[in-house]
Amino acid sequence: MTGATGPAGPTGGVSTVPGPTGPTGTGLTGATGPTGPTGSNGLNGDFYATTSTTSLSLNIIPPVQVTLTVGTGLAYTVGQSVVISYDAIDKMEGSVISYDSGSGVMVVNVATITGTGTYASWGLI
Repeated sequence: MTGATGPAGPTGGVSTVPGPTGPTGTGLTGATGPTGPTGSNGLNGDFYATTSTTSLSLNIIPPVQVTLTVGTGLAYTVGQSVVISYDAIDKMEGSVISYDSGSGVMVVNVATITGTGTYASWGLI
């Protein structure tokens, strides 16, 4: 034979051990919000175009080094390809040997020459 059930004991203290995390919900994803405003334009990139009034002759046989004065504060680097052109026909192509951004003095190792003549108005790219 079994006797009557006794009274319930007191409730335990607050636990410091967290319980397990519940399962992830399976509800619907909300709508995509509106597109934000367009950001401002970035800074200008490196400058690689300039001009020169140094008198240079195309009547030379490459490979040859030429020295000319171009704009200052530009971003030319050693080994960079450069085209020194008077027009679409009369031009030199080569690579930068040195460039002083303070004075604008550039030395180019010219590998190819197209055209003839001597000019003192050059565009560089």
